[in-house]
Amino acid sequence: MNDLVPDRLDEPWTRSAMAKQAGVASTTLANWAARDQSPLGTVQAPNGDAMYTWRRLLDFCGANPNLHATRQVMEQYRVRFSADPSSRPPQQPSSARADAVTRSRPASSGAASGDGVTLRSALQDLKTQIDEHSAVVAAAVKLAEHAAGVQQTLVASMARLEAAVAAVPGADG
Repeated sequence: MNDLVPDRLDEPWTRSAMAKQAGVASTTLANWAARDQSPLGTVQAPNGDAMYTWRRLLDFCGANPNLHATRQVMEQYRVRFSADPSSRPPQQPSSARADAVTRSRPASSGAASGDGVTLRSALQDLKTQIDEHSAVVAAAVKLAEHAAGVQQTLVASMARLEAAVAAVPGADG
């Protein structure tokens, strides 16, 4: 907004408070902030604690629409800020694929115990990591298969060269 009226999207929250507002588990925010690629940005409180803002959370969700729980965050944003015209969300992903993937996710299952929500979120985060790791393993398998083919070609070439050298008179070396 401006210097005199702070934007509600930039108000810092603890991880547990932001998780409660956003409708996700605290571990989900922690996992998102710890990602190697495009992590959820945090702001540092004077005491050194990491704090979360709606703006950074919405930016992250918009940039990562395929991650588990981003739909829940966006729904909670709409519920909390729909009456506040001054708090506009960041640009949403415009690709049809991202929108279709986001719409195809099942809605969260209403009220559940905090432990159940945390466990489901941790399970989904683990599944996401397994999917990402599986893609890396598949790429490594392809590379290993290619390397094995190249090795076979080199060994065959060496065998042909050895045979050719052995056939040359006086090359008993």
